[in-house]
Amino acid sequence: MEMKDFVERCKKCDPRTDPDEAAELLASAAELGAAILKQREKYGKIPYKQIVDSYNEICGNVMSHVNKITDKRKRSVKTCFSQGYTVDDFINAFRKAVETPFLLGNNKWNWVAGFDFIVKPDNLQKILEGVYGSDNAARQEHSYDLNRIMDHAMNTTPSIRR
Repeated sequence: MEMKDFVERCKKCDPRTDPDEAAELLASAAELGAAILKQREKYGKIPYKQIVDSYNEICGNVMSHVNKITDKRKRSVKTCFSQGYTVDDFINAFRKAVETPFLLGNNKWNWVAGFDFIVKPDNLQKILEGVYGSDNAARQEHSYDLNRIMDHAMNTTPSIRR
């Protein structure tokens, strides 16, 4: 029974004149209560502390350290979980983020990603897919091969051009 139907039926029910209806509503109330508790339990088991601790351990030396799990942060993490992400997905995203130059400040703004950026569902997916990685990182690199230039400089005899 849907909650709306339950409430409407309760408003109309008089247990003194219709004890069968009252008994049915009590049974429905127990089922609805169990469903609510199950839903709450599902989201209540989100390991916020484990996710934050993993972030601090993996990213804390190169990105801002997280000291507090705010309601806004919980909502972002909860949304990710509701979309099917797991603790392992968060850990993989944290690992990829610290290996991605763009997210570590190698961009034209010197902007460095942080926990709040990473745990947004769209950003989490992009990090896991490597969107901020190789192509963007390659564009930030020099257009020349510094190793090749150094090798050439070390293994050739200088000459003076006239």
